[in-house]
Amino acid sequence: MEVNLKYLEESDIDTFPCKFRYETFKSDMRYSIACENRDVMLVKLDDKPLMIMGVNYLQPGMGDLWLIAAENSDLFPIQFVKITKTIIDGCLFAERKMRRLQFYVKNTWKQGHKWAKILGFYQEGIAQAYGADFEDYACYAKVRGIMWA
Repeated sequence: MEVNLKYLEESDIDTFPCKFRYETFKSDMRYSIACENRDVMLVKLDDKPLMIMGVNYLQPGMGDLWLIAAENSDLFPIQFVKITKTIIDGCLFAERKMRRLQFYVKNTWKQGHKWAKILGFYQEGIAQAYGADFEDYACYAKVRGIMWA
């Protein structure tokens, strides 16, 4: 299987098959592409979109990580995790010298918590009424060089 990474372009937005309903997807992606403090990557597996992964840089070496899965991502669970882990550990921590990445998981989304732990992230706490839905979200973080039990 061939993996291809590239910076997301406007021409990719209209054809990306989001796994979940995302009403502001197009405007959010255009905004993210235009922001100077963000990197937005399109990840393809065998020339088919697998995910869009982004980092919002909060300060040097620290960023909010986010990901939008493509509708076919469930067909490749092992590859999805391996590719995500390689981008985080190899590209962001090793090459870009990030010191901290963090992301949020809706408290009721059990699979999201499992996924965060598989990727080596540690739950730091709960952000109450964090999302647009006013639900609680768990904050997960990974810090370069620190391993949690």
